[in-house]
Amino acid sequence: MEDGEISKKKRYRYSYQDKANIIQKYLEALNADENLSMSVFADEANISKSMLSRWIKDQDNIFRKSSIEAFKAEDPLSFQQ
Repeated sequence: MEDGEISKKKRYRYSYQDKANIIQKYLEALNADENLSMSVFADEANISKSMLSRWIKDQDNIFRKSSIEAFKAEDPLSFQQ
């Protein structure tokens, strides 16, 4: 990298399965400790609190799409066009 160049940070894209797993772990942890804050869990999961909050709000859609991703992985020929 030359002087004056700004390095671009790569952003990790979470799959719906990744999101569903993180949501599920959060809900299980919250069930075990009702005082668990979203911030503490997000820090432990190495994600932002705002990202976790958005995923929680959209969890029905995320779980649905996660199951579609899993089905595609099991039977990729069924989704060919």
